[in-house]
Amino acid sequence: MVVGEPDNAPDGRAAGWSPPAAREWAAPEAPALDPTEAVGAAPMPAPQRVRTEPRAVDAAHGRPQVPVRLHPLTVGDILDGAWSVITCRPQAVFGACALVLVPTAILGSLLVRTFGDSLSVWTALRVFFPYIHPGTRSSPGWIGAALAVALLSLATFVFGVAISRMVMSWYDGRELSAVRAVLEALRRFPAILGAYLVLLVPKGIAVAAFLAPAWLVFPFLLFVAPVIAIEDAGPLRAIRRSASLVGRRYFRVLAIWTLWLLVEQIVTVALGLLVDFVAQFAPDDVDRILRPAGWALVAFVTMPASAGMAVVLYLDLRVRSEGMDLERDVAEAFAGG
Repeated sequence: MVVGEPDNAPDGRAAGWSPPAAREWAAPEAPALDPTEAVGAAPMPAPQRVRTEPRAVDAAHGRPQVPVRLHPLTVGDILDGAWSVITCRPQAVFGACALVLVPTAILGSLLVRTFGDSLSVWTALRVFFPYIHPGTRSSPGWIGAALAVALLSLATFVFGVAISRMVMSWYDGRELSAVRAVLEALRRFPAILGAYLVLLVPKGIAVAAFLAPAWLVFPFLLFVAPVIAIEDAGPLRAIRRSASLVGRRYFRVLAIWTLWLLVEQIVTVALGLLVDFVAQFAPDDVDRILRPAGWALVAFVTMPASAGMAVVLYLDLRVRSEGMDLERDVAEAFAGG
């Protein structure tokens, strides 16, 4: 306090105020003090944005590996994704295949043995194309073969729904076991059976007219199983939905499906020739077991890949036509908020 100055200065300044010149002097070249250092706080590092490449595994959220990213896919991406469905979770995929295929194969063998004929590729061809091989469809053997082929077709449908549920669970950040996937497919069995019975009519007409109409019609029905599995649709809605998705990009789907059939047949024939070669050197009793078992192993490879191709192509169509990838990104952003 300055002597002689009143407690309250006339300009309203409090007592004890001193002019700026009376304050502690610091040299101009001295560094300025950081206010955070005055109270002993450590300086906060500036945030840095690190650019990361998109990966199949989202480590930040602990998501499972997925066959393909949700974005417009090339033909090569779709073919690779079909096999990636197996390599992503081989134990779960082959487990689901065993749960569906093994009981079907046993029951089909019983049907064939009961009606006195052997089920093979040529038997199936003679069922649908009787003019390829001489014979009558009224013989008991044809009944057993036809029932076995129908059962295998229905089991393939069920397996397609199970794989679709399993693959979609990976994109949702969940792990679906083989047993759970098959059980969820069986929960939708009324829709599966209804769609299967409805599709017998167009499939029968297309097959009766030989290969060309079937080749042109079957792509419209390619996504019935994924729609039932992922969109939880009924049989008629699933058929209409599949035809609607394919109709938007029909020639692209037809080309990819045709290319996949070629790849699948190459793999099937190559593995089948290996099975036949080994069976030639086996005794008759062993050959009767080895040959069907070998063809069952071939089905263990081709069935999951075919189901995976349908799911991957379905996702690609939804991304291209409906922006499924953007829709899921928005949903995840709001969920995170």
